[in-house]
Amino acid sequence: MVQGTSRETIDSRGIDTEIIRARKRSAFEVIEAILRNIDGRGTRKTILANRAMLDYKVMDKYLNLLLGQGMVKIGPNGRVYITEKGRRFLEQYQHLKEMIKEGKEL
Repeated sequence: MVQGTSRETIDSRGIDTEIIRARKRSAFEVIEAILRNIDGRGTRKTILANRAMLDYKVMDKYLNLLLGQGMVKIGPNGRVYITEKGRRFLEQYQHLKEMIKEGKEL
């Protein structure tokens, strides 16, 4: 047994499930992941889902939200493009995360 683990988190295969359990991302973190993974030439939806590490259906749901908010657009080639509004959102979200981080360090 690895030091620091308890028997309750070891499954039948001997894998410590506490180590591999991932924290669920917030809606803002998912949106950030989608917007950050759109490149300048546009990105196909499947590639975007993979880069953002999202199930395609989940990514598509958020993509529709972002389309409605004007943060992304779909080109005639089917690729996803980030808009200026989406870029501003990313900048402001990053600034907010930095402010929160600085507040925790006080």
